[in-house]
Amino acid sequence: MSISRRKASDCRTSEKTDDGAKTTKSIIKNHPQDVLERAPSAGYNLVMLNIYYAGEACDKEKFIFNHIDPDEQTIIIVPDQASLQMERDALDYFKGKDGRSALLDLMVADFSSLGHKVISEAGSREPELIDKYGRQMLLSVLIDRLADDGELSVYKTMKGKSTFVSNANQLISEMKRYGVSASDIEQAAGETDSYLQLKLSDINTIYKAYEDSILDRF
Repeated sequence: MSISRRKASDCRTSEKTDDGAKTTKSIIKNHPQDVLERAPSAGYNLVMLNIYYAGEACDKEKFIFNHIDPDEQTIIIVPDQASLQMERDALDYFKGKDGRSALLDLMVADFSSLGHKVISEAGSREPELIDKYGRQMLLSVLIDRLADDGELSVYKTMKGKSTFVSNANQLISEMKRYGVSASDIEQAAGETDSYLQLKLSDINTIYKAYEDSILDRF
């Protein structure tokens, strides 16, 4: 799928459909056999790819269902929050079209479930994940222990404070999302002084304790 923009325009055609959507179809479906034979030597990559795009007024779900053969293995990938609704829409559509009560060869998947399926079928071990609630409980235990052991300075009085634990939970989540490590916090603490340095030092201590506690486990 590394066709350049120029080559893609050379080897693909777009056509208008009856319901207002446009489809860009791969050259496999639009060109004769001699073109397919010449394509690799000409530097083209042949891909079985259909790209559909349309305006707001187009019924895109109906357009997709019209191009699906329910008797062939098909996967529809949708956003995580839309999988259930798409399954219902697909079942209602094909039930009204040919009376089907089930869709055995059609799979509606979000990116999360598709990832789990790929890992499962590949025979790999799916990593265990800790969610925000598990992290909240773990941080509560860690902060209490650090405070008791005298490893915290500014935040030593935050033992047992659920609000502080929630804030620490959110902070760690944001740091992981943006790739901020404990060493980054330690470096930032070394570049400042006074009260901010003490705060950053405590945050670094909590973060390192959390990382050590989940190492090789999650």
